[in-house]
Amino acid sequence: MSKITKVTLIVLLTLITYSFTFSQDSINDRIVEIAENFLGTPYDPDPLGTYVRQKVIIHDEKVDCLYLVFRVIELALSTNESHSIEIALEKRFKTKGIISNGVVINYEDRYKYAEDAIPTGKLGNDITLLISDKISVTFSSRVHRFEFIPKSEICKIEKKLRNGDILFFVKHPKDRKVDEIIGHLGIVKIEGGKAFLIHASGYKVKNYKTTKNVGKVTKEPLCKYLMKSRFLGIKVTRL
Repeated sequence: MSKITKVTLIVLLTLITYSFTFSQDSINDRIVEIAENFLGTPYDPDPLGTYVRQKVIIHDEKVDCLYLVFRVIELALSTNESHSIEIALEKRFKTKGIISNGVVINYEDRYKYAEDAIPTGKLGNDITLLISDKISVTFSSRVHRFEFIPKSEICKIEKKLRNGDILFFVKHPKDRKVDEIIGHLGIVKIEGGKAFLIHASGYKVKNYKTTKNVGKVTKEPLCKYLMKSRFLGIKVTRL
């Protein structure tokens, strides 16, 4: 192991909140198991993301929705914590993350918008068109065509969802701040034939250093959550 890797592990492992078991279950079941370990974890109110601001790969003390999904997938695919860091350097970046002297030096190369990561398959294969015949389309200045399942169809296709599916929630154009299409992410868990959403629910604030209790990782019925939200619908990926 190189000197840089050793330093990195020492720096990053101090920020791990949970002791995860790297089991031999299916990837999808591991995703759910690991995601549930994060239930109750405080939401990260830093608009940039604490892990980005501190230039680290792992910061499990507070999480936002994008970090939670990436981190859970990285852990589910890995054989140990060191391996999860290697996976993170590949998945979170358009090229590849670079660590020097214990910090990430190229977070500007990260996926700032979830919709940019979807076509790469890094967050699973896009199965949206496979599970719903009714599709809506939106776009942005960066993405000319973005297909998703409209809100009105979600409860109808609920039985086609599986443990560990990744959900991307589509924002209404009027709610977009920086021309982003995806406004939220979460993970599916099936309980009693119903789809539940495990997600980091909260909000970002400017005075993030002093603000507390802005949300946490929760689990709730998917249909109920989506119907009360302003999101237009979802895109679905599966590992």
